[in-house]
Amino acid sequence: MTKNNIKGLDEYYSDLYDSALDDKSNKNYDNAINKLTEIYNNKQLDLINIQLVKLLYKEHRYQEAFEYITLNPNLYLKNIELIKIFIEVLLNNHDFIFARKVVADFNDKLLKDKVILKISVAEKNYEEYFQKSLNSKVKEFAHLGNYEFSKQKSILESSMKIPLKYFVEYGEYLLLDSFVHPLIKSSIVDTFRELKLKININERFIDKKVRELNVYGLSKLESMLSYRNIISIVNESCLKNDPTSKMMFLQYLRVNLMIIYPFNDEIIKNYKLWFEYFYKTFTGRQFDSDTEEKEEINDIGNLILSIYSELFNI
Repeated sequence: MTKNNIKGLDEYYSDLYDSALDDKSNKNYDNAINKLTEIYNNKQLDLINIQLVKLLYKEHRYQEAFEYITLNPNLYLKNIELIKIFIEVLLNNHDFIFARKVVADFNDKLLKDKVILKISVAEKNYEEYFQKSLNSKVKEFAHLGNYEFSKQKSILESSMKIPLKYFVEYGEYLLLDSFVHPLIKSSIVDTFRELKLKININERFIDKKVRELNVYGLSKLESMLSYRNIISIVNESCLKNDPTSKMMFLQYLRVNLMIIYPFNDEIIKNYKLWFEYFYKTFTGRQFDSDTEEKEEINDIGNLILSIYSELFNI
C-alpha cells in the first residue's frame, strides 16, 4: 500500500484514506465511499469532499453528491472537470434554477453558452419525460397564495426544480398576488436577481400599491445603501458593548428589512430615524411620530411590524 501523507490527517485516517484509494482502484466504490465518509466526518478536507463527490457521481448517487457539494459550492468552480460534475449533479437532481444561478456568474462566455444549452436540453427532457411531476409542481407554485407561510416556503423550494420559463412566468404573476407572503415575494425577486434576468417586474407591495422594478443590476439586501448605512449606525450604537443584544437585534432587523426587499432604498432615506424606529420597537418602546417624516416612517414601519409579528406569533 502506498502511503499518502495528507495534511490534517493522523495516522489512522491516513491509512483509511490509502485503503479507500485501493478500494477505488479495485472498483469497490461502496467501500471507498464509506471510508471517505468516515474520514470526512472527522476532518472536513476539500480533497476528501471532492473524492467523495466524484465517487457518488460515478455511482449515480446524485442527491448525496449534491449534499456534499453544497457544503462548499465554490470548490466546484475551480476547473472544468469539477464544474462539469457540479452541473451534472444539479441536472440529474432536476435543480434547474440552482444550475442557472451557478452559470449566471460565469465570466467565460463560451463556457457559459455551452452550459446554458446543456441546462435547456435537460429542461426540455424533463418537460417530456416527467410531465406529471412538472404539472404538479407548477400547479402548486401558481396557487402559492392559497397556503400559509410555511407551506408557501416549502413550495417555493420545490419550484427550484422546475424549468426557468415556468419559474419566471408564474413568479412574476405571484408578485402581484396579495396573498403571497412578502418574504416569499422577496425570495422570488432575489432569485430573479441571482439569475441576472433582464426583466422589469411589478410587485404588489405591503401597502397594496403596485411598484415597478428593473431586476437586472439589482443589489442583494446586504449590499443596499440603506442596509449598509443602518448597519454602520448599529455598529456605533450602544449595542456595540452588548454582543448578545446586538446579534438578536441584527436578526430582528434583517427579517424586517427582507419584508420590504427589494424596495429598501426607495423607502429608507433617513437612516438614523429608521434605526431609531427599529431599535425602539425591538426594545418594546414607542417611536415618537411627532413630525411628518416620523409619521411616515411609523406608518410603513407598523405595516412591516404587523407582518413580522404575525410571522412569529408575537
